[in-house]
Amino acid sequence: MRRARLIAQGLLSLAAGLGLACAVAAAVTALLNLFDLLPAGFAVHEVGLASQQHIEAETIAVALAAGIAGMLAVETRASIGVVVAISVTTIPAAAFLGVALGVGELSKSLAALGVLGANIAMMLVGGASALSLQRRLRPAHQ
Repeated sequence: MRRARLIAQGLLSLAAGLGLACAVAAAVTALLNLFDLLPAGFAVHEVGLASQQHIEAETIAVALAAGIAGMLAVETRASIGVVVAISVTTIPAAAFLGVALGVGELSKSLAALGVLGANIAMMLVGGASALSLQRRLRPAHQ
């Protein structure tokens, strides 16, 4: 319904949550690094989140599906589904971004930021598409 204030609040909440996740990951990683508590030979690309450096077809498909599922969850009052859908697609990228920043690997953090941006964009496309389709299919008398 193009409510600018509602859109702004949602985007601000998303940015704050992801920013906090990234900041916590960066701070914890930096502290571990400062006190030599990271495993010997620690490398960001080997922490199990290496896929957060590249946008692939699966990245797009999962984020699009999360956007659709998130909108359907909102429409059916199943709000916990929104949290799960968004977390699955965004938290790993935000965490990887934070870890890369925490150990000073700027190029890897920029790659993760690109993945995070693609995830958010595709979730918005998926959610908006699901909402648009629902409105088109809704009978006119409702």
